[in-house]
Amino acid sequence: SHRLQQMRRKLHTPLSTSSDITISHPVSGTQSGEVSPLSTGEESFFGFMSRMLQQYVKEEEMRAKHQTALLQLREKAIKEKTQAELEWLNIKKRQLQKRGDDVSMPPLLRRERGIRNKLKHEQAEIHRLHEAQKTASQERKLLLLQQQDISHLHHSAHYYKDKIKRYGSRNSREPSPLPSPCPSPSPSPSIDL
Repeated sequence: SHRLQQMRRKLHTPLSTSSDITISHPVSGTQSGEVSPLSTGEESFFGFMSRMLQQYVKEEEMRAKHQTALLQLREKAIKEKTQAELEWLNIKKRQLQKRGDDVSMPPLLRRERGIRNKLKHEQAEIHRLHEAQKTASQERKLLLLQQQDISHLHHSAHYYKDKIKRYGSRNSREPSPLPSPCPSPSPSPSIDL
């Protein structure tokens, strides 16, 4: 039927994202070319899940890039603000030194230390957020790898079920040796996000 042909085309088409991740779901059929009920329902489900997972990872990576850009802008703005405040304090200190006002100097020095500490605190927070982004990115990559493993296991199980089914139908006609094991899958694509 037309719908079955469309599903076959979709399942044979490799799915890829901008990060060169490909998960394809071949449809296994019987020798006569018929598609078993498992291959239409479960394969389309696994294809759908793969596409949804890849879309999720792609969107999350895009959000992470935006957040990284915002963090860089924040860090630049904080440094500029700190530099301007320190320059202003230096001008005030010079004015106090020219007047010989040593009583007003300690509050300016405390304020300078406070500004520097605030800068260090903000930089540490930005660094922590960068590290959290790296960790989240690694977790997303791991999620994709796990999904690929599940997909491979599903495909292998389906392959063996079809082999058993074919072997059972041949066995009823004539005895033959057990089928060869499932061919090894092509190497998993590298994930560069």
